Amino acid sequence: MRGYFDGDGTTGVYCLQRKTPQLTLGLISANLNFIKVYKKIIDKKIFNMNTHNNSSIIIEDDGIHNDRYRICWAGNNLAPAVASFLYKDAKIFLDRKHQIITNHIKKYKNGNLDRS
Repeated sequence: MRGYFDGDGTTGVYCLQRKTPQLTLGLISANLNFIKVYKKIIDKKIFNMNTHNNSSIIIEDDGIHNDRYRICWAGNNLAPAVASFLYKDAKIFLDRKHQIITNHIKKYKNGNLDRS
């Protein structure tokens, strides 16, 4: 699961409607069934449930790419929980994504988040 996230996933820190920067994780695929199964595994492993209201599957149509499906986890509680599952005991991972996640979590835990 981490390999797919490292390859086709995205992570970032955004200040959308909230004042505090929020960690966001997501991934995209042309295969809706794959995205559904990936979401179901995350929901079961992390949240012990079959569905979770804080993650959603989004169908994108930009007129160029047909059938793009995206799943997203956002927020300073939800996204770190997903990241913790994906990177637990990991020895090999894409460093730039891992650094964004770990740096944000450290700042959040230390109360050092700002909008910059």
